[in-house]
Amino acid sequence: MVWKVCGIVASLAMLAFTIMCYTMGYCGGVLECGTGSVPMHCYYAYQAAMGIGVGGFACGLVGLTQKDASARRIAALAICVCVLVALAVLWVLVGVCANASMSCNVNRLPISGVAAVAMVAAIVGAIKANDAIAAAPKAKL
Repeated sequence: MVWKVCGIVASLAMLAFTIMCYTMGYCGGVLECGTGSVPMHCYYAYQAAMGIGVGGFACGLVGLTQKDASARRIAALAICVCVLVALAVLWVLVGVCANASMSCNVNRLPISGVAAVAMVAAIVGAIKANDAIAAAPKAKL
């Protein structure tokens, strides 16, 4: 039963992550180049994070519909991978604007916090994926 709660929490957290990236992420700045105006790289970082968030949400839904414990565990670990890749895109690979007062930089931490909630719920769900093993008595030393 714990795996269902963790799966729901992880799925909803990935959905919230995606919505937050869409609504709060991009600062709206543009760069004026010789070829025209181009969005800042935070735009592309949050677009990539949104796509990864949709993938994590889909993995959560797949994990909730599976009856096999190993399939639920794989779906939970896939959510963990999606969170790690999304955080890498936002913090390391593409990044956001360097100005600390821009909205893309200010909102990155709460968005990352929601992703961390999804990751913790997915890890607990992966550990508790099999009800019979989770409920079994533990060996005493």
